[in-house]
Amino acid sequence: MPIDSATIERIMGMKGKVNNGEYKITIPQNDLSVMVDGFKIIPPMGLSTWVAFTPTKDGVMFMGDIVITETDLKPVQQEIIKQGLSSTAIHNHFVRNHPNIIFMHMGGMGNTELMAQKAKAVLDKVKEVRGGNPAAGTASSESVTNTLDTKKLDEILGYKADMTK
Repeated sequence: MPIDSATIERIMGMKGKVNNGEYKITIPQNDLSVMVDGFKIIPPMGLSTWVAFTPTKDGVMFMGDIVITETDLKPVQQEIIKQGLSSTAIHNHFVRNHPNIIFMHMGGMGNTELMAQKAKAVLDKVKEVRGGNPAAGTASSESVTNTLDTKKLDEILGYKADMTK
């Protein structure tokens, strides 16, 4: 069955993209200023939260990778537990980053509407703890020079990449 992206979008209050039957919402973490060894990390470099929904016989399976700070960790993990979801990993993507950021995976299965509500509750907890919407504003990319030959990479991989978030 096709994914009910309209229901997910309505509940989440965010637009995503359908790709191969999956519906994925990406949220750039524009509120964080992260440096790794003196180099600024911006959302397209891996500083984005995402939640993806895949249709199942009984609704959806969803997974997400949430960018959190050490301050966010406890209340966000408690919200995942409160919502009856699974926290499947807590780890770093970067080393020697300041401030320290952590990536928390979450997931669940069930009714499409209910899973979207649960995912939204976790993302709302991040907003509450941080005191605002992480996607608000724009991350400054002025100090970041892209030296990747993205056209060549697309050619080698046989896919066109997206560096927007």
